[in-house]
Amino acid sequence: MRIHEIQTPPKPPTPEQARIKGLQQSVEKTRDTLQAERDRQRVQRDAQRKQKLQLPASPSAST
Repeated sequence: MRIHEIQTPPKPPTPEQARIKGLQQSVEKTRDTLQAERDRQRVQRDAQRKQKLQLPASPSAST
């Protein structure tokens, strides 16, 4: 067996590296959550606009 064929197991991250990785994952999750919320609000807003367009124009009640 050659030396370059032997792989050592990866070292555990230092506390600082673990913290940075955790923060990066948190940022990514927050971005995904924010985008999902924006999409949800956009769909809701579009549905409300569509509903307003489908309503027939009612005559004014002033007599």
